[in-house]
Formats: sequence, C-alpha cells, structure tokens
Amino acid sequence: MRRTAFFVTFLACIAVSAVAYSQNQPQPPQPGHQAAQQVWIGFVTDMHCGTHCQVTSNMTPDLKCVRLCVERGSKYGLWSDNKVYELDPQSLAAKFAAKSVRVTGTMTRTADGGKILAASIVPTETAPPLSKPASR
Repeated sequence: MRRTAFFVTFLACIAVSAVAYSQNQPQPPQPGHQAAQQVWIGFVTDMHCGTHCQVTSNMTPDLKCVRLCVERGSKYGLWSDNKVYELDPQSLAAKFAAKSVRVTGTMTRTADGGKILAASIVPTETAPPLSKPASR
C-alpha cells in the first residue's frame, strides 16, 4: 500500500512538473501572427568591423572599409545604440552603406545579438549621436 501511494505521488509530481515546464517554454508564432514592427536609427556598416574600424573624424562608418569588408564576405549590419545588428535583406542594406538610416522591421535574437528583418530602410537627415564602444 505504501508503495502504491508513493508511486502515485511520484507520477503526480512528474505530471505537474511537465505541465509547468511546457507552459514556461516560448511558443512559436501562430500562423498569421506578425511580430511587432520596431524602428532603429543608426548607420549601415559591416558585421566584421562593426564599430571598430571607423576612420572618419565624426565617428561614422567609412564607405571604402564597409564595402571592402562586405566584398571579403562580411554582411551589412546596422550600428545603433553602440551595437551592430545584422540586416536582412542584404540587397536593401547595400544601397545605404555607410549612411545614416532609419530601419523599420522585426528583430530576431541571435547568439551575436540580433538580426533585423527590414521592412524598410530610409536615409535620415541627421546622424544619430554615436560613440565608439570600449571593447568588442
């Protein structure tokens, strides 16, 4: 009898744990459910150099450096809030290399920080205030 009570209690604990675990897991987006659009303002740079090879006096990306890094295999990214996020689609980002832009889209988190799926990229009139991060 004690064994049966212990076994039933043990199974109940496992069942409750499984339900609690499944409720705490992130759920995949439902079909037709779109992530909320966000807006970022920054500079289009490359993922290799990011914010560390800016040689212009006003801390903006150097167009030659950005294009060279992309030709060598790097991807375009957005330098915003002292972080660099990969931009997708790359063909759209390429049109704004080393320019100050406003990006509207959705972000997915990655091991490197994030990837922005851009719905639109438009040039901005004024450059955002930036400073070089202390370390990579």
